[in-house]
Amino acid sequence: MPIYISFFFILPFILGLMIFMAPFERFWDRYAVRWKLLVKKNRGESQISLKNGRKLLFMFSELELCSVADIARLEMTVRNLPPYKSFHLMARSMAQTFRSLGCGLQDLSFLRECLSLDLKLEERCQRILKNSRTQYFILGLFSLFFALVMKSYLQTEAQVISLPVLICLCQLFGVLIGDRITRIYHKRFFADVDEWFHGLLKLHALSSAGGNLASLVPDNVAPLMRRAKAEDLKEVARALEDILERWREWGGALAPEIQGLLRFLHDIREIRFYKFERLITLLNFILMVLLFLGGHLMHMGVLFSGLI
Repeated sequence: MPIYISFFFILPFILGLMIFMAPFERFWDRYAVRWKLLVKKNRGESQISLKNGRKLLFMFSELELCSVADIARLEMTVRNLPPYKSFHLMARSMAQTFRSLGCGLQDLSFLRECLSLDLKLEERCQRILKNSRTQYFILGLFSLFFALVMKSYLQTEAQVISLPVLICLCQLFGVLIGDRITRIYHKRFFADVDEWFHGLLKLHALSSAGGNLASLVPDNVAPLMRRAKAEDLKEVARALEDILERWREWGGALAPEIQGLLRFLHDIREIRFYKFERLITLLNFILMVLLFLGGHLMHMGVLFSGLI
């Protein structure tokens, strides 16, 4: 088969597969693994609730905003929440518990926003992880199908590494490398989110209790802001900026470095963060094309050497 015919044979399939990936993923989520996703979602909500509940308990115990008995009662409230209950209902229940304990939080709606934001970040990372695996799995199946179709055109007596073998190896390494990169990104992203979550709630608690905000922000929040790489952190930046503006309206003093942080928070809203999963897909596609052309060149070279 001439090289230009085989190239235009595979290219529309790959482009069409990439274009129609989103509808297929919606179909996959709805019918194929719906029960599995529901189980994971319920288990994940329960784990997130306990994780955030313990985090809040440790934070309020450090700030001495509630007694040991209040902490024990609050922990029982968090543990007794069923896994299937909505995360927003859990946040509302915790906010009501904080209000009954008299912890000194003046704006409990911000607490609910932080809790719901943490869930949105969790869902986004899980969606990225799942979509990447589904994408590589579909591309791998397509490569295997294409290898079977093209097998008869690439068989020679020289027994060289043919195009189907190259494409299958390409997809195998693409799945392994892509999954590894996704997991590394997932872990690093959540490490920053955990620090953000703790820093924001502690910042808000100190501002409500009349703490020293100027000494807290530069050391705890500014380095995290400089490492922000996820688009969802814009919402965190907006929430933090609102807190600082509210602190200034209350008459709190803002150090020069905090004023610079305010300008940085304003600028970060305009940043367009690059989604790495598209880069992995593009690199995988380019590698497939290069190996496709390389396999044809090797095949044509063997044929020419046999003629000579």
